[in-house]
Amino acid sequence: MDAPQLRVAYEKYFPIIRAKCARMLSDPEEAADVAQETFIRLWQSAMAEKTPEQLSAWIYKTATRAAIDRLRHRGRQRMLSQRAAIHSHGGGSGT
Repeated sequence: MDAPQLRVAYEKYFPIIRAKCARMLSDPEEAADVAQETFIRLWQSAMAEKTPEQLSAWIYKTATRAAIDRLRHRGRQRMLSQRAAIHSHGGGSGT
């Protein structure tokens, strides 16, 4: 994707994607990171020959998947933190 096409897509979709991710993640900073990551992936992809409908679908799908990945990562981190807390307080069974 060339720079002018990317700029147009960014200006059109970035605010929408950032808001969507903010609702999913409940964290405006993390939402901006995910939205930015989406457009980096767009820049790296071969989307130049796609129709506007295909492009918007790709952007929404990619952003949604990235946000879900962040939520899964949070869940794993929370689980690991809880396990560490249990073991540090002597609550582990030792097996």
